Amino acid sequence: MDDPVKLRELAAWYRTFAEQSGNPTIWDGRLRTAEDLEAEATELETRSARARCNRYLSSQTSSIRQPL
Repeated sequence: MDDPVKLRELAAWYRTFAEQSGNPTIWDGRLRTAEDLEAEATELETRSARARCNRYLSSQTSSIRQPL
């Protein structure tokens, strides 16, 4: 999945159902899954921000004329 918002929604869903679990093993697994989803969402956001920054910097440096 490539949508950080959807990943965070899914993480929230896992947390909600972890709280409802009566089994500590299931609770732990769901919380770990939620943490993994949050980490993936953060990574996607970071990569997206870097790409935007690189595109901006590239557009700025390509518009600067080199002296002859």
